[in-house]
Amino acid sequence: MMLTAAMCAAVCTFSASRFLRSVVLMSVILLSTQLPAQELRYKFQQGQKFAWQVKAVAQVPGEVETLTGTVLYTVKAITADSTQLTFEGGLTKKTESRAGTAGAGAGSRPGAPRGFAGPGRGPGGPPRGPGGPMGFLSSPLSGLRRTTNQLSLTSTGEVLSLQGTSQLPYLLGNLSLLFFEPLPDTAMDNWIARNGVTIREGSNRSRPGFMRPSPFDEPEKMTAAEESSEYSITGGSGSLVEIQRIYQLSMPAQGDDVPAFQIRGQGTIVFDRNQGLPQSLKFEQELTVTRDNTSVRVPVTLEYKLLSAEELEQFVRQRDAAMAEQRQRAEDQRTGTARPLPADKKQQIIADLTSGKSPQVTQQLVQLKIMRPHPDDRDVALLIQEALKNAPNRPQRVMAEAAWDRWKVLVEGPADEQAEMKSTGKQAANPFVPAKPAEKGLRTWTDNTGAFRLEAEFVSVEGTQVTLRREDGEEITLPLSRLSEADQKVVKKLTE
Repeated sequence: MMLTAAMCAAVCTFSASRFLRSVVLMSVILLSTQLPAQELRYKFQQGQKFAWQVKAVAQVPGEVETLTGTVLYTVKAITADSTQLTFEGGLTKKTESRAGTAGAGAGSRPGAPRGFAGPGRGPGGPPRGPGGPMGFLSSPLSGLRRTTNQLSLTSTGEVLSLQGTSQLPYLLGNLSLLFFEPLPDTAMDNWIARNGVTIREGSNRSRPGFMRPSPFDEPEKMTAAEESSEYSITGGSGSLVEIQRIYQLSMPAQGDDVPAFQIRGQGTIVFDRNQGLPQSLKFEQELTVTRDNTSVRVPVTLEYKLLSAEELEQFVRQRDAAMAEQRQRAEDQRTGTARPLPADKKQQIIADLTSGKSPQVTQQLVQLKIMRPHPDDRDVALLIQEALKNAPNRPQRVMAEAAWDRWKVLVEGPADEQAEMKSTGKQAANPFVPAKPAEKGLRTWTDNTGAFRLEAEFVSVEGTQVTLRREDGEEITLPLSRLSEADQKVVKKLTE
């Protein structure tokens, strides 16, 4: 199935028909072999920290996408009715070609329904809180980068408020709400949660770049859907309780513009009644997107595990060290100080740049283009040059050009030496990046209100439409009159 580009890049957000979800609790006759029903509650202590390791794997056409990471919670305040938590974290994505298929490079992935953000909880579970507008400062898939959310919930898992978003792709929901399933108000072995939800589809241009929602965006589409989760206590040992979860979501097609969505999934949650937290989850679901009687199926597996006290201590220590390194790097950028890459980090950079896998190469280039090069790391600069020379696609080429522009000083020498080389007729060291006027590289474009800005390079003008290319390779076409007067003059100069 070949999906349209708009469909593949659409970003969907679920919002509940009411701000607070409703849980329908269903009593059943228990068999004599079942465990006695016991009350389940989330339990927290002031200042408590806890963390989960998360892994999600999506089988998309031709590729396997793996999301991994560790997320941390801190208990900020406890009242008689609720607990306030701070969530920190995000998942990183790794893309690999599936055996027996031709791996598409980054930015060239036909057929897969990409980028669909999910409901408020995962996997695909009951949505939590309002699905308010998502601007450029809050990427629709903000769960794929480090982010912070503030949430308040009850001991039965009802979310009273949520500040921030951490949406994941493939309808996995908000990462910050992934671990808090709705619990019954009284002791019972079976319960059901049902919701009416709304899918909000926005433009694929809704990404960080402009400082706030841009007039260049396309309008959103709103479509109703229904979802339900069935929970059953199936066993356990000691304080651990095994809970089976069966999930369904259905959204019928809405004409030619909006395809049909369906999710079916099930898995097992292990909940520690004494600790008051889920210990682990193993869940499988299949997302089906149907248009014109043709379907694309995306199997997704999701797992998480609560860190032990020792693992948590080690994670916090490593996180604090990484944050200190980031602060030092920012200070180095501010002061113009260059430091050699740590041995382990350099080893990882070299491994990624020589992997031959375009997504990994491109991801490292994104980081390298903002680093300040040190003479001890000339070997990294040479690998960037090779990545630019052999770039198989536009995103890698754009990132390699940006990284090379910063790191080429280690190969070509300072700008004054390069000028001397040109004056004596010597060949420049890098033949892959032709000299360009300043306007032709990445620059800041401003709209005619002065309120919106975009980092991009000029591509072309056709009639009254101008095309710009973002740093990630995405091209945006908009009316020339939408640009500021100064930028319109730049376009005129470039086309003379």
